[in-house]
Amino acid sequence: MGRVFLGIVLVVILAPLILFVWLYLGRVPVAVADPPLHQERFLTAVPLRARIARERAITVVGQLTILATVGLLAGWWIAFKVYMVPYFLVFPVAFVLNRLGQHYDIDPSDPAKWSTLMAPSRWWDFVYLWSSYHLEHHYFPSVPFYNLRRLHQELQPFFRERGMTPKTYTHILWDWFVRNRPPHANWDALDRAGDVA
Repeated sequence: MGRVFLGIVLVVILAPLILFVWLYLGRVPVAVADPPLHQERFLTAVPLRARIARERAITVVGQLTILATVGLLAGWWIAFKVYMVPYFLVFPVAFVLNRLGQHYDIDPSDPAKWSTLMAPSRWWDFVYLWSSYHLEHHYFPSVPFYNLRRLHQELQPFFRERGMTPKTYTHILWDWFVRNRPPHANWDALDRAGDVA
């Protein structure tokens, strides 16, 4: 049993990490100071569509390899419980929730507000690997994900000047599911206009 558990841990944890490092090593900038070189090297080395197709194929092969390895080492029932159920039932819900916090409550008339400003949360930082700072990522795409929280703090004067208020996932979920707010719209403007569901 110990060998099977170790095999599962190695495959489930190390395989995606190795795939990530292989795909992106040398392509991710270490600081904000190098976006022109980074973008030139990253976007012109291979035509964009070909690169996306190759990365998608590698991801699919990698995911199927992980599934097959877990199935062969631990049995297909275990593979179903620890891989298929999360992959098809948990991750889609998590993806929708994450997506809600990126582009649903926005101001289409102001490019500075084309992403949702989310309130910082250590929990969501961990769960979504700092992707709750999607607005900050749009402003400075070459900032590494682990520096986005600090960037969020440094942008506070800009957010206040623009009248931007951070949202929580509770707020976003309530407005989208209960109040039936449309995606990609300015929900604060809807409130001010009296269009409260």
